[in-house]
Amino acid sequence: MSITNKYYLIVFILFQQISFSQQNIKGSITSENEPVPYAQIYSKASERPVYSDSLGTFHLKNINQNETITIKCIGYEDKNVKVADNNSIKIELKKADFLLDEIVIDVINSGWEKFFKKSKAHLWASIVPAIEGFSLITKFKATTDVKFNGICFIAKNNGIYLTKRLRPLVFKKTIEPSSTQIDSEVQVFTIPKNNTGKLNNKDFRVEFIFNNIIELKKGEEIYIGVEFVPNDLTNVNVSDNLMFASVKEINSPHLETKLYSFLFNDEVRGKYYKEIPLNEDLYFELKVVK
Repeated sequence: MSITNKYYLIVFILFQQISFSQQNIKGSITSENEPVPYAQIYSKASERPVYSDSLGTFHLKNINQNETITIKCIGYEDKNVKVADNNSIKIELKKADFLLDEIVIDVINSGWEKFFKKSKAHLWASIVPAIEGFSLITKFKATTDVKFNGICFIAKNNGIYLTKRLRPLVFKKTIEPSSTQIDSEVQVFTIPKNNTGKLNNKDFRVEFIFNNIIELKKGEEIYIGVEFVPNDLTNVNVSDNLMFASVKEINSPHLETKLYSFLFNDEVRGKYYKEIPLNEDLYFELKVVK
């Protein structure tokens, strides 16, 4: 055997050894039986961190056995996990302790403010619909400096009681997990049979309160929205249609709303388009800090 052939044989054997020692990992991150979205997962082998999707799942490629990965997420304690000889791992995070005084200050010194006009709920001429697995996100350009610690949307339905798992979404600069501004937990809302006629014209308010204050400067853009989280990814309910109020002002210069399907889950998205521009803009209110 020539020297050249021996060299290639050695390289091939080394490559095989490296390949066998590495693996692709699928994992899920939870806390108190709820998925943890947009958590950062860092490994030394990766050039940059990956993030869990909106359902708390993530993929890591070419991870060495016994390598330690680090998981970080706003509102949770950091955690280091050693990757064993296993292609699937489940990680449980512990919630970080918040200062009670900070939470009380956020709630007491803030109040809901309207930024846009909308029609009365029972007279809506237009709505913004969505089903499980979809997210409604609007790009909002601030007209003044504002600090807020909550978002409210106005819900409507088709005359039946709907129980839905909803998650608030707030991003700056780009719609990416790394740009999230809040510890966005799933909340369960039961939308009653309201907003279906003149006798039932009260708004149903979907309110989210945050543990931190978000600052927005005049002219700065931010992405605000809500995600409809499926109860079961293997059996997504596409029949119930939950609707949200739209802004009365058509083509508002300060808003741009799009519908996203399975925003951070490429495998589940399948045939759906990643984003669909809407003709109507999503109405919201902010809990402004005084």
